[in-house]
Amino acid sequence: MKKLHHIVFFVITLTLSSVSFNSFAQQILGTQDPGHELPDVSLIDNPEAVRELVSRLSDSEVRDLLLQQLDAVATEKAADKSIEKLDILGVITHDIPLAFTSSVVLIPSMITGQSKSFYLFTESLGDNGFLKLVGGFLAVLAVGFLVETLARRVSSKWRLLVKEPLASNSTLGQTLKLLGLRFLLDLSGLLAFIIVTQITIRSFIEPNGQYVAHQFLWNIVLIPRLFSVCLRFLLAPERADLRLMHTNDSSARFLHRHLVGVALLIGVMLTLLDLNKSVGIGIELRIGYWFNLMIHLYFAYIAWHARSTLEDILNGKDGDATPIEKRVARWYPYYAVVVILGTWILVAVLAQQELFNLLGQGVQYSMMFILLLAPFLDTVIRGLVKHLSPAIVGEGQIAMTAYQSTKRCYVRIGRMIYMLLVVFFIASIWDIDFSSMDSNNWGAYTVAKLFEAVGVFAIGYVLWELATLWLNTKLAAEKTAPGGGAETRRHHGIYP
Repeated sequence: MKKLHHIVFFVITLTLSSVSFNSFAQQILGTQDPGHELPDVSLIDNPEAVRELVSRLSDSEVRDLLLQQLDAVATEKAADKSIEKLDILGVITHDIPLAFTSSVVLIPSMITGQSKSFYLFTESLGDNGFLKLVGGFLAVLAVGFLVETLARRVSSKWRLLVKEPLASNSTLGQTLKLLGLRFLLDLSGLLAFIIVTQITIRSFIEPNGQYVAHQFLWNIVLIPRLFSVCLRFLLAPERADLRLMHTNDSSARFLHRHLVGVALLIGVMLTLLDLNKSVGIGIELRIGYWFNLMIHLYFAYIAWHARSTLEDILNGKDGDATPIEKRVARWYPYYAVVVILGTWILVAVLAQQELFNLLGQGVQYSMMFILLLAPFLDTVIRGLVKHLSPAIVGEGQIAMTAYQSTKRCYVRIGRMIYMLLVVFFIASIWDIDFSSMDSNNWGAYTVAKLFEAVGVFAIGYVLWELATLWLNTKLAAEKTAPGGGAETRRHHGIYP
């Protein structure tokens, strides 16, 4: 009997020792029984649940659970890095042609899906809901135009002043004063239209149709009209005496008409996308793809058809453009085509990365507008410097050379400032904060440091130009010595 007790005790001890050794090995090596399953941590949503789970697990299970979660985080970061290393060449040579061919194949489905979207929307309005919506919207427009007409009649006295032709020898200040008055008058009538339509749309249209009606009103009526008012200020298509840009009437009308057409086309696209979204239909129709392609082709058509007009505008009518500025004006149409093509590729990249929230905001079109308009700001700066620079100080060749150099300094300072503003606005519309970029990401860190270096260079350059301005002011006060003397030799030393 005692021998039997010893045998049983030995077997129990051996079993416990084996279990303890396996547990110890699992703690050291981080292994576990293949049949053992770790708890699902995806259901844990608060710190108390984490503590309660850890209290029920052994040391080896806690270790295995930690390793599992660390592996998941590492895998996710690796996926993010693979996304960051985007193959632009692959997108251009593979994804863009594939998106085009697939969109062509899906044209019948797009037409059917859009018809279904219209049907679902009209069904959601109820019996005769669509007719009520159209009638209510027309009533909103009628009331808006009526109030706008009344506002124009109230301001008719000032409108008569605007219609009077400007004298040929008018200054820039007089032109801007009359242009500004006309702009405010146009804007006041449009603002009256906007306020009244925003109020009446709630009264004349039922709640289930107000969202689409509101988007239609803004995208297709209000925003193109606002854009037209701004273009009338810049181009003055019917008033050559008020035109700030160097172009003829037909070219000004062409640019005004087609640029408003682009804004209207963008509005139609956004309205259709909003309509589809309201009935639960997403981007699978590919209608946004075709509208985006038409918008970029329309821009390219405008830039190429009006290339001589755009060159004249960039050169200005005073003939004071430098050879480099004339070369930039001559190559602007090609620059515009490259910007338009680059924006289209950017849209394809964003779509390939499924960043549809950015595409839905239309930031790519805002960036394209800024980049296309940036070269014209250079012409604006040259015109402002010409009209606003003070009169020459002093006499002689030194004073004239210093005066011309001073004006070019103003141009270069203005050019640097507007370039920085362009970068700032593009970063703002894309919501880019260079100061908060990830230092562990080599690409983002490099971009942040690059823009920091550009900012430091720009500040230093502006300070150097200001010092040049101060020096030119001193030189302009001096008179050229008869026959050339010390001052002439000094001038040759400063202007090699």
